[in-house]
Amino acid sequence: MDVPFVPPEKAKENCAYLWDEKTTDAWLEKIGVKPVGKKGKDLIDNSGRSEAFSDMDEADKVLEKLKDLSIIFMKDIVKAAQAS
Repeated sequence: MDVPFVPPEKAKENCAYLWDEKTTDAWLEKIGVKPVGKKGKDLIDNSGRSEAFSDMDEADKVLEKLKDLSIIFMKDIVKAAQAS
């Protein structure tokens, strides 16, 4: 995509593909996974996530939590649209 989707300001907190390494590591610690120094978009990508985690259980946990986060992100977008 030439121009990536930019979410509303109120939805950016839960937009993993915009996260820098620091934000991603803070989220990983919050969900009980060791920090890996990767950007959020690296964790969304299957190969990036596999590269970041040698423990498949951790990689699977991250994937499940990312799925949950994507639902929260979409709800944030809807709330922002309703507020405008």
